[in-house]
Amino acid sequence: ILNTIFAAKGAGIYTNGTSLPANTTNVRGLKSFGGTVYVLSENTAAAVLALSADGTTLTPLTGVASNAAAVDFHMLASGNNGSAYDILYVNNGTTMNKYSLVSGSWVTNSTGTDLGLASGVAADGLCAATNGSGGACLYVTTGTSNTVVRITDTNGYNLPVNFGPPTARTGNEV
Repeated sequence: ILNTIFAAKGAGIYTNGTSLPANTTNVRGLKSFGGTVYVLSENTAAAVLALSADGTTLTPLTGVASNAAAVDFHMLASGNNGSAYDILYVNNGTTMNKYSLVSGSWVTNSTGTDLGLASGVAADGLCAATNGSGGACLYVTTGTSNTVVRITDTNGYNLPVNFGPPTARTGNEV
């Protein structure tokens, strides 16, 4: 079995040691969920797109809008649709968009505006894990203070984002 390795750099997507990009779309990052590679792009029809196995084609996720402020994203499998990754968080630095995959299309659940970060601090990176009670723990990095901050969304699949009371998330907590 031949494995393909993808690398993203502002000016495109590269595969297996090539010197020319397989796709020249400006991407901010790529991640794999459930065997599919997804990319984040600020200048395409959707902020998050699925990448073809050969790295040449990007397919917008139906229902996910373009987002020039997006800096990172993460998907989770809620268990409501088997093993499908059906929750998507898109990090905009100071806000977080939440989507759920409903009947084959991504539906906007809401935007969380209080990430619990100090004034003037923005979230850069994002990863997440289900928290066992239907919600999720989101972990964001902050370039300003070089910390990892945990943010808890107490709501799960196809529900509005609910970051709960500020005491539920504290700076530098992992």
